[in-house]
Amino acid sequence: METIGRGQGCDGEQVFSVVSIYCDSDGESQIGRFDITLKGRGDIGFVSELICGLGCQLRMTPSDYDYDWHVAPTKQFVVCLDSGVHIQVSSGSTIEIAKGSLFLVEDTWGKGHRSRSIDNQQRYSIFIPVSDPSIGHPKAISN
Repeated sequence: METIGRGQGCDGEQVFSVVSIYCDSDGESQIGRFDITLKGRGDIGFVSELICGLGCQLRMTPSDYDYDWHVAPTKQFVVCLDSGVHIQVSSGSTIEIAKGSLFLVEDTWGKGHRSRSIDNQQRYSIFIPVSDPSIGHPKAISN
């Protein structure tokens, strides 16, 4: 990976790949991925277009967190600050989202997903509801 130092500038485009938990047309929750384009903005690096949201919520889940099948209350980004989360979707696939990662939950209907703590760690998270209809639309990935 090339390191770009201050003053050298960042031109062109980069891609920020985001994991998504979404619902297919049959009501099965799936794990997918979509890309957000970042454009070079010189000395400040690469930046996406503004993504419209509705505020944010801060959350702490206890170390014994194990939430059975549910759907997302709304389409939202989740940022895992200090610990990750294990997610199983209704199609049977699983994924572990690492601490420090951003992902999108958009399975607001259908069979849903399960989530639980990793290694009995409590987790601090930020939930950011997304109102921008252009965000999401993932491509399925296999784990």
